Amino acid sequence: MDTETERILARAGWKPGRQVDTSAWLSRLEADGFVMHDAAERFLREFGGLVVPHGGPGISPGSGGSGRIGKALRRVRAVHEGGRVDESVA
Repeated sequence: MDTETERILARAGWKPGRQVDTSAWLSRLEADGFVMHDAAERFLREFGGLVVPHGGPGISPGSGGSGRIGKALRRVRAVHEGGRVDESVA
């Protein structure tokens, strides 16, 4: 990971070796029919719950050029918040 990425993540509360409890997320995802892969669970343990502000040059999630990214982020947020995404508007 490059130093800029580390700096941004550190501002969000990340540090090397960070471990958070993933049981609530795993329960929610499994209830929705997801099977958690080991690598995904390790990632969630280290980076789950971080709020990283986005901005700067490039394509923003949800903008015209990145609709698929915006949809994916809305789905993740809906699962995290216990809701559903209306596919007609997602």
